[in-house]
Amino acid sequence: MLNFLERTGQRTQSLGVSVYWVYLALPVGMTLMGLRMLQRLWIVGVKGQLPGSNIIDKTP
Repeated sequence: MLNFLERTGQRTQSLGVSVYWVYLALPVGMTLMGLRMLQRLWIVGVKGQLPGSNIIDKTP
């Protein structure tokens, strides 16, 4: 679908941006989210650290 949108050259009415860039944001965002999730799983699984476990509690 992205190839089709790139070839047609459709542009948005309001900004004049190619529709290709609008639809490209979804797979790029999902890829970045997946990489972040793998990073967090690696930290929890291999290193054994839980998120926020490095925060020092300074209450008396």
